[in-house]
Amino acid sequence: MAVRTLIVDDAPTARIILRRRLGAIGCEIVAEADSSAAADDIIIAGTSPDLITLDIHMPEIRGMDSYALFRKIRRERPQVEFVVISGANYFQNRQDFLREGALGFFAKPIDFHGLLNDLRGIFPELKPYRLPPSEFSSGIEKL
Repeated sequence: MAVRTLIVDDAPTARIILRRRLGAIGCEIVAEADSSAAADDIIIAGTSPDLITLDIHMPEIRGMDSYALFRKIRRERPQVEFVVISGANYFQNRQDFLREGALGFFAKPIDFHGLLNDLRGIFPELKPYRLPPSEFSSGIEKL
């Protein structure tokens, strides 16, 4: 069974990379959003993800920022897992999200092996992660 995943990131390139990488390990990308407010709309419309990847530095729209979306979904749908992916790796942000129940907090560029290890703890059905031949040298994809 695929892990139903919602990608939330304001950067189109980041969404493309996450879609490709997460799809390769067995995630079914059910939707993508470029803001927390758009993600909230997607969930209100009936999309039920198992996993949400969340960038934390996105424009605030309609009073909805990443923290507000995270807290709302944790309160209303505690079974949904979150992985925070951010270009800003501030200790306090990491501590706040992990303390409130995020599965993981990953700084960009993402170590996908580390991400997969965290995800497999909750979703053991995910496939091993394999780098395409052109990327064997680094192990970390720029996101």
